[in-house]
Amino acid sequence: AFAEKIIARNQQAIDTGEIQVVEYQMPVNGELYDFEARIVFCTEDEIIAIVRDITQRKRSESLLHRQAVAMAQASEGIAILNAAGEVIYCNAARLKIYGYDSLEEILGKSWKIFYEGAELQRFEQEVLSALVQKGSYSTEAVGCRRDRSKVPIEVSLTMLPDGEIICIVRDISERKQTEAALRESQRFTQQIAGASPNILYVYDLIEQRTIYANASIYHILGYTVEEIQGIGPWMKPTLMHPEDSIKIPDYLQQVETGREGEIFEIEYRIRHKDGSWRWIVSRDTVFAKTADGKLKQILGTGTDITESKQAEDEIKLLLAATQAISQSADFHSALPEILRLLCNAIGWNFAEAWIPTANGTFLEHSETW
Repeated sequence: AFAEKIIARNQQAIDTGEIQVVEYQMPVNGELYDFEARIVFCTEDEIIAIVRDITQRKRSESLLHRQAVAMAQASEGIAILNAAGEVIYCNAARLKIYGYDSLEEILGKSWKIFYEGAELQRFEQEVLSALVQKGSYSTEAVGCRRDRSKVPIEVSLTMLPDGEIICIVRDISERKQTEAALRESQRFTQQIAGASPNILYVYDLIEQRTIYANASIYHILGYTVEEIQGIGPWMKPTLMHPEDSIKIPDYLQQVETGREGEIFEIEYRIRHKDGSWRWIVSRDTVFAKTADGKLKQILGTGTDITESKQAEDEIKLLLAATQAISQSADFHSALPEILRLLCNAIGWNFAEAWIPTANGTFLEHSETW
């Protein structure tokens, strides 16, 4: 087929006297090369063929073609401006971002049609100046569509040596909506956390510190959020009651091996900033794990149950005292047991009582416990 093509072109050169150009490919050392043959008619019996290697040109053309296709099909809006700032190229994505139907609508127009007001002024005074100094510049901006509606965009500019500018634009409307929704969600969550009478916290077991706590930490334990974050491990004896801190490792193991979303509960005593002990009931769940599945962070709430614990102790003491009286011959004989119960409850080592006699004229010393 190749030989037939060359013979036909030779004959055409003879018949018309015109130069015939033929491009073809041939293998050279196992690699395919491109060639161009120019066939020139000389005399009835003679033609001249001039052959040159055009492999590099063909490869460059192929690369340019692929780049052109890529630019045309890119999801980012791409435009090229000449040194005067006029649009000389624009792909379909850019037309869509700015709401134009055809390339003819913007070819030869100034880049200024894509912005207005304060944003246009910013580009004229700041962005172009920075582009000239640095050669490239990226920024977020608010573009202006053909119908004058606004579109949030991300702009990347590159200045070429001849003064032309490549402008790549990405529509970030969806990202901005997501960011706005996230901010609203965070605001809502913060309002809930701020209004909650309970302590809300996130504790990092690897870093051994509280990374988040709401303001209720101050009202319940007397520490500011910054202070509690700087304290470090909350199960250490200086903060958690020693009798309770020994229960924490087993409790955390339960949390780590529990089902997703499962809530765990534990009661313990935490030292208030004023030195007193406060009873807290915590309800915790897994908040984050490491890549290898180990427990990293727990999310929990802490409720102050100190008053209810004190009420429970008072009821227990009252019941014990009542039982002691009921099992004794009279109040006087029950008094040592009652004193013992009181001492245990309030942490005293001993106590005694002075009780009026029946006629009220003397005080009698009771048995001491």
